[in-house]
Amino acid sequence: MAKGWRSNKSANMRIKDVLKALPEDAAKGAHEALGQNGAEAVRIIKGDAPRDDGLLQDSIDWTFGDPPDGVMGRKDYVQSVPDDLRLSVFAGGKKAPHAHLVHNGTARRETEDGADRGIMPAQPFFWPNIRSLRRRFKTRVSRKANKAIRDSVK
Repeated sequence: MAKGWRSNKSANMRIKDVLKALPEDAAKGAHEALGQNGAEAVRIIKGDAPRDDGLLQDSIDWTFGDPPDGVMGRKDYVQSVPDDLRLSVFAGGKKAPHAHLVHNGTARRETEDGADRGIMPAQPFFWPNIRSLRRRFKTRVSRKANKAIRDSVK
């Protein structure tokens, strides 16, 4: 009967290789899932956005990293996450600077000469969709990252 456990050198090397590959493979899987999430979010938000001249719908897009300046979207991300693992979905910008007004609506407005412009009711198309998709997106990222890890271990 053997006294104590003896390590197998080849098994130790394999474990070290797997541990080195885990973060890289998980990041690849997460990156792929984030791309799918961005495309799906844009498709759904564009479908809910009001269409007048189409500028608002054309301004809805996604990118990795921070969103461009002047758009409707979050900019207070955790900066420790690398840009290629940070998804930004946004609307507005130079194409449609009125996106936030359409989404949130306006109060009673008047021109300088006193003409009444009325109230523009809120037509929320952006944040309700982002909130409803958040859970599905998190699950997809976890599932793809875990699958990439499992595939790399084989």
